[in-house]
Amino acid sequence: MLHRHIKLGEVSAESENYIQAVEEFWVCLNLQEQYLDAHDCLLAETHYQLGLAYGHNTQYGEAVAQFSKSTEITEKRMAKLNEQMKEAEGSPTEYKTEIEELKELLLEIREKIEEAKEF
Repeated sequence: MLHRHIKLGEVSAESENYIQAVEEFWVCLNLQEQYLDAHDCLLAETHYQLGLAYGHNTQYGEAVAQFSKSTEITEKRMAKLNEQMKEAEGSPTEYKTEIEELKELLLEIREKIEEAKEF
């Protein structure tokens, strides 16, 4: 069911039906929040998608709020990975790789926040 709503939101956004995209992403997010950990990347992704949809619909304040929430969750994920890396035995390469990817993602999200604030 989660996958269905995220896909419907993506299709709506691609079709420039941003109001419908926002609705689908919110349905998805409400379900995700019931079943996923607070640091799950899927939550961050859905907030990011909501930010994009709000931005395209010229609702820049809402876009900033969603991008900020995506940033917050991504930072939680990084903290969790750092914690797991310290506890892990052997090579922490897997953790380091994901942390580096998340750092790059954070830069992109912060750029989106700044872009939305310009409007």
